[in-house]
Amino acid sequence: MMNQLKWAPLAQRRMFSRLVMVYRVIRREIAIPKDQFFRDHNTITRGNNTCQLQRYQPRGNIDKYAYAQRTVPEWNSLPAHIVNAATTDTFKKLLREYLSAPTPPTSD
Repeated sequence: MMNQLKWAPLAQRRMFSRLVMVYRVIRREIAIPKDQFFRDHNTITRGNNTCQLQRYQPRGNIDKYAYAQRTVPEWNSLPAHIVNAATTDTFKKLLREYLSAPTPPTSD
């Protein structure tokens, strides 16, 4: 049925929504303070994008599965051309194309 409707799997749709929310928080398009959930990664690496976020060390299982903990590795794995998109609509379009590629990335 999912193939007939051309829907992505639920896990991929959830990842899409989380990444769009991170994009909007970082770009200050919504009234959620970035510092409350995310920290900038201050070291220069050969990673995929220049807007990488740093994971904090969880203190227990409740933090281990929190929104920010689950989303940071997914965000850091995105290519630079997606992260640096000029608008939210462009970001969504590029992210959909990236996630619907033959081998989409998986979360931790």
